Amino acid sequence: MSAQPCSRAAFGVIEDYLDNDEGRSWWNGYGKTAFFGAKGEPVAQWNRTLQHNGVFRYLDVLNIERVAVTSPDLVAEVLQRTQDFEQSGTLSLLAEPILGPGIILVNGEEHKRQRKILAPSLSTKEIRLLDPIFWEKTVELIEKLTEIVTNTAAASGFSKPISVDHYAGHVTLDGISKAALGMDFKSLKNPDSAIVHNYRGVFEPTTIFRFLAVAKMVFPSWLVESLPHSRVKEAKKAIELIHNVCRTSAQQKKALLVEKQLTTPDIISGLVRDRGVSDEDELVTHSMQMLGAGHETVGVGITWSIYEFCRSAQWQHDIRAEVRANLPSPESGDTPAKFALDAEKMPLLNAFVSESLRYWPPVGQVGRMTARDTLLKDLMIPKGTTVHVSIRAFNHDPVNWGPDAREFKPERWLRRDEFTGRLTYVPNGGALTKQALMTFIHGGRDCIGRVFARSEMLHVLAGLVGRFEFVLTDLSYMHEDEIEVSGGGFAYKPTHGIYVHARRVAGW
Repeated sequence: MSAQPCSRAAFGVIEDYLDNDEGRSWWNGYGKTAFFGAKGEPVAQWNRTLQHNGVFRYLDVLNIERVAVTSPDLVAEVLQRTQDFEQSGTLSLLAEPILGPGIILVNGEEHKRQRKILAPSLSTKEIRLLDPIFWEKTVELIEKLTEIVTNTAAASGFSKPISVDHYAGHVTLDGISKAALGMDFKSLKNPDSAIVHNYRGVFEPTTIFRFLAVAKMVFPSWLVESLPHSRVKEAKKAIELIHNVCRTSAQQKKALLVEKQLTTPDIISGLVRDRGVSDEDELVTHSMQMLGAGHETVGVGITWSIYEFCRSAQWQHDIRAEVRANLPSPESGDTPAKFALDAEKMPLLNAFVSESLRYWPPVGQVGRMTARDTLLKDLMIPKGTTVHVSIRAFNHDPVNWGPDAREFKPERWLRRDEFTGRLTYVPNGGALTKQALMTFIHGGRDCIGRVFARSEMLHVLAGLVGRFEFVLTDLSYMHEDEIEVSGGGFAYKPTHGIYVHARRVAGW
């Protein structure tokens, strides 16, 4: 396929097209690839293969017009002009029943108001107070996997196949429920409890999820949500359960505030105690947003990181040594010292996590919808057009990261002192442009939970690689092209999961 540079428009209709041959349907555009495929990957491929000036048009599901923006200057403009480029309406159709009308989905003054309320509770200083919770849940996961390894190890010492995404999802659900709500879901210990089973099921990457989303583009949401399909019924049950849990949490915290006993460090307690938020509906919304967005994306990030550990025995070995030199053994009952996981103390682990987040962004693409007829560079984009920013395209673009952008190289985040030989962490990873890392996006709608997500990932990965050696169950997965990535959910995750064999490494 090829395209001419997108530089002009007539009568408000963008005139530059992808060729109407490969993969295009007369009634569904490139929807099969762009809507039902892995989010962000089609745009990333087109970005590499088409001729364009950083922006091009394509027809998505039901021939709905989309604009993809890929150049650093235009992406920055789209993300900074929040009044012109609002949160995508398609995302609201998909996510609002699960996440509620919170900061991720709302626009304008309401978004600013919610961000002002939440930002102090998600600052680096406040997240530091949650580190013991992250470690507590990491230790629980280590104990669970140690039991599996002990009971199923072959002569080689390696366990039966373990589903990484299963346990990553459970440990992050436990972490976010306790750190955000102050209520431990205990999904690692009780994975079949009603709330855990139903809620985790909402995030399974099923194709029906996308079909229901398409239906909402054509029919009223209430009609789609009343369909007698098992997926619809299960989702409604899960949302009702989690909604009730969040409301109970809010009520309990308000009662404890009156009794002057609200002392826990969780985020919702901070909103009630320190920010004066008393409206139960708002507290429920914030809780549902953090639970939904916080556990799924971090779990996916952990899954891809373990996958990359399996592809590099040397990185596993070196980071294990670094972890053991800085963190207490899980059996000791101690928690890591303050700042123990910081880049200054553990540059290898931090470099690996940064590269994993760059190379495998848990969310592959974000969309913005034009609030009015909007001029972008010299291109007029009509009101109501969705503009896509592929995070994968941006994070893998040589313009931002150099000729090795499409290689997984944690060493790009490290520098060795030529005199002492000491490795130090490089915060920008040697990027060629200012905003090259798009995983948490930039601008007025950047990810407010980035510090939380990174801290939880560091703790869980440190604990796992400190205790275990991992190898892939399916060795064909050593080649990433063999992994099918889901288009049936919010996150960029393996459709069939990642399975590993684990072996305990003595000495920690």
